[in-house]
Amino acid sequence: MVAIAAGPGAAQQVQKPAPAPKPTQVHVMVVVNHVSQHPGPVDPAAAKLERRLRPDFKYKSVRVIQTEQMSLALNQTGSLTLPTGRLLKVKPRKLGQRGLLMTVEIEGTLRTSLRVPNHHQVVIGAQNYQDGKLVVTLEPDYEYP
Repeated sequence: MVAIAAGPGAAQQVQKPAPAPKPTQVHVMVVVNHVSQHPGPVDPAAAKLERRLRPDFKYKSVRVIQTEQMSLALNQTGSLTLPTGRLLKVKPRKLGQRGLLMTVEIEGTLRTSLRVPNHHQVVIGAQNYQDGKLVVTLEPDYEYP
């Protein structure tokens, strides 16, 4: 917006500062875990998930199977093939003060929209796998003015 002042002196131009650009790129850490009732170790790489699940779920072992850092533009879809052969799709839609709105789909089983605050982990129970279940965690990382 430009304003011009007229009067007895020279004209002055006053400019309003441009708004800060909105981020166009987000990073989503995707971790595919296997939880099982069979005795075994708790993978140190799954420690954050294990702390979240322990109070509510009974299992005896947790291990990380896959980890992928997705760098995506808004409305760009990232995908990852799960050990079951199904495709996991992640699509960041919109950034706001309350978090990142993203669509998550696991081919043939789940399609949902989630709003996740920056650096917060969302846990999705995916499918039966081997002697247990797959558990997918998604954790966005982005800058918001």
